[in-house]
Amino acid sequence: MSVILLSRLLALIVRSSLSFQVQALPHFLPGAPLGHIKGLGETSGLCASRVNPNILYAHNDKGDGPSLYALNSLTGELKKTIHVHGAHNYDWEDIACGPCSENGGPCIYIGDIGNHDGDGAHNMIYKIREPTITDTNGDITVDIEAKLPFVWYPHQVDAETLMVDPKSNIYVISKVSDGQGKVGTIASSVWNSSQVPIILSNLITLPLSTGSDDPTGGDISPDGHEILLQTHHQIFHWQVTNGLTIFDTFRENPVGVPFHYVSHAGAVAWDAIGRGYYTASEGHHRTLYYYAKQG
Repeated sequence: MSVILLSRLLALIVRSSLSFQVQALPHFLPGAPLGHIKGLGETSGLCASRVNPNILYAHNDKGDGPSLYALNSLTGELKKTIHVHGAHNYDWEDIACGPCSENGGPCIYIGDIGNHDGDGAHNMIYKIREPTITDTNGDITVDIEAKLPFVWYPHQVDAETLMVDPKSNIYVISKVSDGQGKVGTIASSVWNSSQVPIILSNLITLPLSTGSDDPTGGDISPDGHEILLQTHHQIFHWQVTNGLTIFDTFRENPVGVPFHYVSHAGAVAWDAIGRGYYTASEGHHRTLYYYAKQG
């Protein structure tokens, strides 16, 4: 093979590789306002139901009882209040929807992981089975399926991000100056362990520089191929590529995706099929936004 022909072939391979990388990058439309969130004063966590169509679960920050709120994902209207029996809201900061690690079915994971304005974190994760949301009047009550205490090593003061992947593994990210939070992971198998609290060690430092104490929330797509992290002024996106675990993906540099900034950024969540994401800010009567994926 001649040198010229070889050079042309290598150039073609490089161009094809770059083209593939560009096509693989996510493209999302700007946030579309869906309506005002009713019934919550300080939306701190958000996730999309896996069993109830057009339902988002949300919760308030500290100061509220152990309650979740089922919202209409098309309008933000409150559909149902869910009281979580056996749980305590010391400083709930995030929730995640995903598979239960035992006996199948969908669960909601609740992260009581905040430091309560400097009073120290309880570092407790609650797991409940998703309830069925109907149009009947009245609140509903669900029992916790399990609870899991954990400790950071080395110690982390605060956290506001809890995520779960399709294999029921949990990811907790500390909230740190300049956004360089520490990522810890909890295997799904530990719910069967008698050794508690679980120790989060071998932490990864996020490759971010946000200028604020971040991140403030996050979510993993239902198929486990994409990750979103919310910070005060931006949302970051990671694509989980072949050969990398979700945990190791956090070592890679993310890209920014659209975010309608409002003061006190609160929560981000994928929709139930991973075709877009929602954001909601803390505060009364805040707008729920949806960002649809193009292509």
